[in-house]
Amino acid sequence: MKQILKTAVLLFFLLLPFSALADEAVMPRWGVGLNYPGAGIKYLFNDKLSLELRGQFVDNIVVGGLRGNYYFNPESNAVLFMGIESDYVSFKGEESKGHGFAGELYLGIEFFLLSSFSLQADFGPAFITLTDQDSDLSVNGIEYVVNFGVNWYFGSQDKEQAEEEEIETEEEEGYDE
Repeated sequence: MKQILKTAVLLFFLLLPFSALADEAVMPRWGVGLNYPGAGIKYLFNDKLSLELRGQFVDNIVVGGLRGNYYFNPESNAVLFMGIESDYVSFKGEESKGHGFAGELYLGIEFFLLSSFSLQADFGPAFITLTDQDSDLSVNGIEYVVNFGVNWYFGSQDKEQAEEEEIETEEEEGYDE
């Protein structure tokens, strides 16, 4: 678990400086996603970078971790992105149980059906290492992972629009007095 926390903090601080380099016309926003078979919450620093906390659960396997995404063409309805993911894995089978870690590089596409709702798919190689709790037997290797999901975004607003609305509100309040 310490490894996940270290990776999460490292990923956050590696991505944070790049958020200042991207266009700051859009205020930060949040996203909630359902993916097969799990869920996640995403924070968009700007229109180019996001950080996502994600969990997946199936057949006594739990995978949880962080993803960092870079969006190539955020102004499009079909947004191409690439990312890196770091996960903690826990499993319990009929003959063994244990834990491990996974790291993935991926490419994906996100189709916006509405301005705040999208369908997403990504694909890439993941390096996975697992250790059995009782025998300390360890196995690792590369697997190819495909993810599908839907996202709902909220809280975004154009900075200029927000400033204009604030000025209009102040002017209206001034006329009411």
